[in-house]
Amino acid sequence: MFREVLHGPSQLGRFVATTDGEFEQACRPLGRLHALFRDETQRVHCIGKSAAIQDISYSAMHVDQPHVVDIDALDNYTLSFQIAGAASRQIGKDHGEISRNMAGLGLPGDHAIIERSAGVEMFTLRVKPAALMEKASSIIGEKAPQRINFRRQASLERPEMASMARTMKFLIMEHEALNSGGRSIVLTELEQAVMVLMLFANRHDFERALERGQPNVAPWQVHRAEEYIKANWDQPVTIEVLAKVTGASARSLFQTFRDSRGYSPIAFAKKMRLMRAREQLQSGSDSLMVTDVALACGFGNLGHFAKDYAAAFGEKPSVTLANAKARLSATRHR
Repeated sequence: MFREVLHGPSQLGRFVATTDGEFEQACRPLGRLHALFRDETQRVHCIGKSAAIQDISYSAMHVDQPHVVDIDALDNYTLSFQIAGAASRQIGKDHGEISRNMAGLGLPGDHAIIERSAGVEMFTLRVKPAALMEKASSIIGEKAPQRINFRRQASLERPEMASMARTMKFLIMEHEALNSGGRSIVLTELEQAVMVLMLFANRHDFERALERGQPNVAPWQVHRAEEYIKANWDQPVTIEVLAKVTGASARSLFQTFRDSRGYSPIAFAKKMRLMRAREQLQSGSDSLMVTDVALACGFGNLGHFAKDYAAAFGEKPSVTLANAKARLSATRHR
């Protein structure tokens, strides 16, 4: 699934490392590097991508030579996926393979030793600890522990992990479409979705608190969430803000919202943004372009915007704009 991140056409964050110093630099985003071991009789050759969004960063790399990375302490929660080749990691006494069916998890502060074969290709997601704890606290409506202890391996055969991987892919596509420029509300919300899915897709010592039943919120709290989203459709909808606005845990609010409305607050926000986009396109302004409207309404990926728009209104945004301009032109020439 992540092969195209490494080998796709986007140049965002792309690098080539042909010296030990460059290779060490490519490995540093994982944490404090203690040592890097490889066969020094061969010249290192590594290609990859490394990019940061806000609370999430990611990297993908291909390395020709077998090597071992010894990291004193990981800086973030990390989730590593194999693309090609073989890899294993050791954290304390815990040793496990990273394979096509099993991802490797690392926790902040872990001393990690990662061994990789020749021709290995890996994708690694990194999440800031404070951001993940804030999401966990908002979900349950009470302060989460300072550290969540995940199990060090995650089965990719679990549906929840498959959902997380797909969302990660959408997040990266949105980020690459922006090319680190512009503004995307959707990017912020996808980043949030990845963190929430990370909490629910993996085993850890806080999962019982996340999974326990929550009471439904009152109708006025659902209404307040709707009114907030309508008034702030051009801002990212975060679970922290919705929890604060409604005085409820995000889990209770989302559960009641979905039960009473048939969709989530995030889906409602997308609906509002698509409606605003349609209003702008129907204005038919001479200088107006679909790309401008998509960006103004928070959609950084034009392809995703066009698909969502067509699903909502039964026509492409370009058709709406063309029809509006034709009507405006006809009116002027009467």
